[in-house]
Amino acid sequence: MITEITKFQEGTNQELIGEYLFQEEGEYQINILINDQKIPKSFKLKVIDPMFLEESEILQKENNPKFNQILEKWIKEAGCNSNLQRRFNSRTDGWEYQAFHQKCDYKGKSIVLIKLKNKSLFGGFAAIDWDSRSRWKQSTGNKSFLFSLISLNPNFIQPLKILILRKKNNKEIKCYKNYGPTFGDGSDLRFGCDNDNMKEYTCSYLGYTYKPPFGYKLGSNEARNFLAGSLDYLDIFQIEIFCEL
Repeated sequence: MITEITKFQEGTNQELIGEYLFQEEGEYQINILINDQKIPKSFKLKVIDPMFLEESEILQKENNPKFNQILEKWIKEAGCNSNLQRRFNSRTDGWEYQAFHQKCDYKGKSIVLIKLKNKSLFGGFAAIDWDSRSRWKQSTGNKSFLFSLISLNPNFIQPLKILILRKKNNKEIKCYKNYGPTFGDGSDLRFGCDNDNMKEYTCSYLGYTYKPPFGYKLGSNEARNFLAGSLDYLDIFQIEIFCEL
């Protein structure tokens, strides 16, 4: 039984009643009562900030903190804070675009994570909120981007951030009530099209609004299928969407 806690740097004693929540870093001593004797045990407490997108099932399965870190860096560069909350998870919310709009419309900036059954992992950052008003939208400064974390492309080396082509900067995201999350004209990345199931009609034609990686010819099939490994009917495993609080 723990009877009391002493925090060395402050020299204060507190009786322990039930659970004690350690919220401050520092050196502590716990007195443990064994056979009516207090046995002191010392330890240091370091408070660790939670990992960015810690609740993401997709990133948890990858178990690569580098992905969390690079995504946090990229969205901060785009003017978004790192305090995001998961609003949509296809595993629990299903694949209907109505669920996406109900949970994600008018929720501020967002990250869309997509995991395919072929192990590809990619997505997009929308620097402006989603809605259902059948229109293209752009953010101030064109801060939206696509990204690739895991690719089947043999030339892929590391996580890649994909920016907007200047001539297409007015079509960052497409907000249609019968579509799921859609980035760019063409579309560079689309889920659902005039049907109930976002999984049935999907495509990734990189290069219409977002710029393919260096060395890929704009408009080529190699450039267009860079993100997903194919152009149409992507075999999706899971989608998660995180929005600003």
